[in-house]
Amino acid sequence: MNFLQRFLDHRRREQQTRREIGQKMDEYLVTLIDPQTLREAHDLVDQGKKILAIKRVREATGGRLGLKEAKDFVDRFDKHGSGA
Repeated sequence: MNFLQRFLDHRRREQQTRREIGQKMDEYLVTLIDPQTLREAHDLVDQGKKILAIKRVREATGGRLGLKEAKDFVDRFDKHGSGA
């Protein structure tokens, strides 16, 4: 196996691992956020108010979630229609 093939294989495994971690993180976050707030965040994204949705998610987790993590969470349910 040449260098390029090894690199590409490594990159695919890394991307898969990141997706799996994201899914596990979403499963955990959904337990921290009450359903009403989660629906509100979804609605805000649907209205094009993603920044406010991120703020709500951060508030709902009591500040335990950083800005990037909250943004990633909101981005995922923006793409897939659900945070989990």
